[in-house]
Amino acid sequence: LVKNDISGTSGIVARNDDFLYTVGYKVMGFEMVFTPEYGSPVTINTAGNAFSDKMRNVLKGTRRGDRLLFRVRVEYPDGNARTMSSTFYVR
Repeated sequence: LVKNDISGTSGIVARNDDFLYTVGYKVMGFEMVFTPEYGSPVTINTAGNAFSDKMRNVLKGTRRGDRLLFRVRVEYPDGNARTMSSTFYVR
């Protein structure tokens, strides 16, 4: 993940690019775990799909080698909720 890629982003979107048609997922909330290359992890939670002000401030301070983990609570079209996670390294 390149720092410039996240600087203009307002939040998280859930989608599955492998489907033949668009599926309406709803992001219910998410947890961001920021782990600096040399330091202790910082965990921040938010409701909905938008980054909180605290998350934006953390994202602005990311450096090469830092790690971002997102655990996203998603509601599927059938009404079931699931948690998905992805880890990104800042380059």
